[in-house]
Amino acid sequence: RCYTEPMQSLLQWTIEIMLIVVHFPLSFVLPFLNWSPQAGRADKPTVVLVERWIERNPLHIFPKKFFERLGYSVHSVNFPMLETTFDQSARELRDYINSHNLRDVVLIGLSNGGVTSYEYLQKHNGWKNTRLLITIGSPFGGAILGFLLFGSHVKQELDPQGSFVTQLQEQKPLHPEKIYCFSARVDQMVGSANCYLPGAHHLEIDVVGHNLLHTLWKPTFTKVNACIEGSKNSSYNNSSV
Repeated sequence: RCYTEPMQSLLQWTIEIMLIVVHFPLSFVLPFLNWSPQAGRADKPTVVLVERWIERNPLHIFPKKFFERLGYSVHSVNFPMLETTFDQSARELRDYINSHNLRDVVLIGLSNGGVTSYEYLQKHNGWKNTRLLITIGSPFGGAILGFLLFGSHVKQELDPQGSFVTQLQEQKPLHPEKIYCFSARVDQMVGSANCYLPGAHHLEIDVVGHNLLHTLWKPTFTKVNACIEGSKNSSYNNSSV
């Protein structure tokens, strides 16, 4: 065990570095990927994968296909980070859900998409349509490498000492029992401790690397599915606040 753990971490870091290097070059495959939602099983809630990045991450086709194979109808949306603030992206998410008449939704926020989803739920009566919020590597406490990103509003919103992060941490979640925050054991971009909301469920995945956590790491999505399956005993109420 003492030998295998460092080797596993080394392999995971190698994959993480590769994901960083190939991320933007991989964008050429985006037009060839099918992001349209497919019909799901009647006994499954609708999943909405929420991103907020410079452009759609082509590697997020893997969680989409993972949940589709389990019988979910999966919507995938991206709100470009350089074009919108978190508040604006939350409004766009509200408009998307309303325009598609989605009900009994499980929001899965991928990195920044978790904060967008949370803002939608807190400020735009989103819980009336939502069963669960599941966030994966989301910067509720800011991002330790956020200062490297482009755009002044992006840097301000992701500043761990900034006013936006302060209000996120101080406000009381409306339904903390319906929020599951996932982090990697080590997250070099956001910081593992920054991925959590006070009062919500906190779950750590035994992996290193921010990108690996929310793109290719199957144990992440297996655990996410377990949370969704566990919610069957929790009543969905479309009159929720």
